[in-house]
Amino acid sequence: MLCKFYPLLDEWFANYEQVNENRLALLEENEFWMSSYSNLNDPYEFKALLYEEAHLAPKGLHTDALYQFIKERQSHYGIGCFSTNFSRNMPMWAHYANNHKGYCVEYEVIDPRNIFKVFYEEKRQRPTFLFPSAVQEIQEVEQGKRRRISNNTEVIFLLLFLTNFMKHETWSYEDEYRILYNFHRNIGEGRTISNGKLGIWPKSIYLGLAISDVHRSASIEIARKLRCAVYQMKLDDNSELFELLAMRID
Repeated sequence: MLCKFYPLLDEWFANYEQVNENRLALLEENEFWMSSYSNLNDPYEFKALLYEEAHLAPKGLHTDALYQFIKERQSHYGIGCFSTNFSRNMPMWAHYANNHKGYCVEYEVIDPRNIFKVFYEEKRQRPTFLFPSAVQEIQEVEQGKRRRISNNTEVIFLLLFLTNFMKHETWSYEDEYRILYNFHRNIGEGRTISNGKLGIWPKSIYLGLAISDVHRSASIEIARKLRCAVYQMKLDDNSELFELLAMRID
């Protein structure tokens, strides 16, 4: 199971009513918003690799050209971010569910091939020796000068793909899993897609501790339409643990 936290905004945010309405409509339609990497909150998103001009220039490639090459391809990908814990991870409720005013959806994984675990590192990596020949091959294929890339280049781009799941260790509290989906075109800030295409399905909805009565009622109605279990998160005053209770709503 994977968990996704969603904020429901209040009057401190511009256009908050429309944003909330759109977000709940997306949930009701069983669709998922895939963000572009540039729309996420980590400035080093998709920048786990460190390219150095000194290594690239002698081989006829420059960092500006390489960054542009990679940026164009990354702009085609939508990212879905998930966690695995909704009862003990207070920062996730605070940061991603507007201080417990939002909700969390628990998704059943139908197709695990789409799911990747994020790994956390202290420093960025320097693999620049891998890329000049691989970039040249890709460009030759795009220009029709070559039928396909070599097996070696396929391995290199698999390694590149995996670095999309690398983040700094300060983010480890999120215990993040990701889905990357290639839309084969620039997606701007992001795109919606059906949960079925991503290989996930909503199973349960957990309502934040501080969710408003209006949003609580709307979320319960949506959960019934989707045939999802719905729970209200509450403090456990009788436990020594810093943990929330999920109380089933019939």
